[in-house]
Amino acid sequence: QQAVKQGTGVVSFCVKQSSYSSAARVDAAHIGVATIHRVEYLLTWNCRHIRNPDKLWQIARLCTRLGYDCPRICTPDDLLER
Repeated sequence: QQAVKQGTGVVSFCVKQSSYSSAARVDAAHIGVATIHRVEYLLTWNCRHIRNPDKLWQIARLCTRLGYDCPRICTPDDLLER
Protein backbone atom coordinates (compact mmCIF):
# COMPACT_ATOMS: atom_id res chain seq x y z
CA GLN A 1 0.00 0.00 0.00
CA GLN A 2 2.89 2.36 0.68
CA ALA A 3 4.20 1.74 -2.84
CA VAL A 4 0.80 2.74 -4.20
CA LYS A 5 0.89 5.97 -2.17
CA GLN A 6 4.43 6.72 -3.33
CA GLY A 7 3.48 5.95 -6.92
CA THR A 8 0.46 8.20 -6.70
CA GLY A 9 2.66 10.97 -5.34
CA VAL A 10 5.18 10.58 -8.16
CA VAL A 11 2.40 10.53 -10.73
CA SER A 12 0.74 13.63 -9.27
CA PHE A 13 4.06 15.43 -9.13
CA CYS A 14 4.85 14.50 -12.74
CA VAL A 15 1.50 15.79 -13.94
CA LYS A 16 1.66 19.01 -11.91
CA GLN A 17 5.32 19.91 -12.41
CA SER A 18 5.84 18.98 -16.02
CA SER A 19 4.23 19.82 -19.30
CA TYR A 20 1.98 16.74 -19.07
CA SER A 21 -1.67 17.57 -19.32
CA SER A 22 -4.20 15.84 -17.12
CA ALA A 23 -5.19 13.87 -20.24
CA ALA A 24 -1.73 12.25 -20.10
CA ARG A 25 -2.22 11.07 -16.51
CA VAL A 26 -2.10 7.40 -17.55
CA ASP A 27 1.22 7.98 -19.28
CA ALA A 28 2.56 9.71 -16.17
CA ALA A 29 1.33 6.73 -14.14
CA HIS A 30 3.44 4.35 -16.21
CA ILE A 31 6.50 6.48 -15.53
CA GLY A 32 5.68 6.85 -11.83
CA VAL A 33 5.14 3.14 -11.25
CA ALA A 34 8.30 2.21 -13.17
CA THR A 35 10.26 4.79 -11.20
CA ILE A 36 9.23 3.78 -7.69
CA HIS A 37 9.75 0.10 -8.50
CA ARG A 38 13.23 0.92 -9.78
CA VAL A 39 12.60 -0.54 -13.23
CA GLU A 40 15.78 -0.23 -15.26
CA TYR A 41 14.10 0.05 -18.69
CA LEU A 42 10.65 1.35 -19.55
CA LEU A 43 9.82 0.15 -23.06
CA THR A 44 7.11 2.01 -24.92
CA TRP A 45 5.85 2.84 -28.37
CA ASN A 46 4.26 5.99 -26.94
CA CYS A 47 6.50 8.71 -28.35
CA ARG A 48 3.93 11.45 -27.82
CA HIS A 49 4.20 11.59 -24.02
CA ILE A 50 6.47 8.92 -22.59
CA ARG A 51 9.33 8.63 -25.10
CA ASN A 52 9.08 12.21 -26.32
CA PRO A 53 12.66 13.55 -26.64
CA ASP A 54 11.48 17.00 -25.54
CA LYS A 55 10.13 15.57 -22.28
CA LEU A 56 12.78 13.01 -21.35
CA TRP A 57 14.97 15.58 -19.58
CA GLN A 58 11.94 16.77 -17.57
CA ILE A 59 11.13 13.23 -16.54
CA ALA A 60 14.73 12.58 -15.48
CA ARG A 61 14.86 15.84 -13.51
CA LEU A 62 11.60 15.05 -11.71
CA CYS A 63 12.74 11.56 -10.77
CA THR A 64 15.99 12.96 -9.39
CA ARG A 65 14.16 15.66 -7.40
CA LEU A 66 12.10 12.91 -5.79
CA GLY A 67 15.18 10.86 -4.94
CA TYR A 68 14.76 8.17 -7.60
CA ASP A 69 16.82 7.04 -10.55
CA CYS A 70 14.95 7.55 -13.79
CA PRO A 71 14.26 4.41 -15.81
CA ARG A 72 15.83 4.34 -19.25
CA ILE A 73 12.84 5.17 -21.40
CA CYS A 74 13.12 3.76 -24.90
CA THR A 75 11.28 2.01 -27.68
CA PRO A 76 11.91 -1.68 -28.28
CA ASP A 77 13.83 -0.65 -31.41
CA ASP A 78 16.09 1.60 -29.31
CA LEU A 79 16.82 -1.29 -26.98
CA LEU A 80 17.65 -3.67 -29.81
CA GLU A 81 20.15 -1.18 -31.23
CA ARG A 82 22.23 -1.30 -28.01
